[in-house]
Amino acid sequence: MQQVGSSSASPEAEWRRRRESGRLSFQRCRACCAAIFYPRAICTHCGSQDLIFCDSAGVGRVESFTMIARPGDPGAESVVALAIVQLDEGIKLMAKLVDPPDGDIIGMTAVLVPKARLHDDFPSFRIKT
Repeated sequence: MQQVGSSSASPEAEWRRRRESGRLSFQRCRACCAAIFYPRAICTHCGSQDLIFCDSAGVGRVESFTMIARPGDPGAESVVALAIVQLDEGIKLMAKLVDPPDGDIIGMTAVLVPKARLHDDFPSFRIKT
């Protein structure tokens, strides 16, 4: 995990800037050490404003997933796989799954695909087989 100091940009703007460079970032509270995601101005655990951005290693476990069919939408994926991924750093987030295998993938390791579909708000992960 790479730790980086705070920026004068809004927390969301800073997170998006980092996403555009292929990084998946979260915040850590310097007061209570809590991991925070989605970016906030104050710690959701202790209320401190002393937050820093850290870069995730991008490895976690699938907690839940669903397949969403999008028929008849030209130019869009016909099926999108979404998952809740618990990252090793302690944050939980919603993510797209790239080329998910068939069957139950709950508990399987998911790895960040750094620059996949950066225009999406959801980071993309691939199941490690």
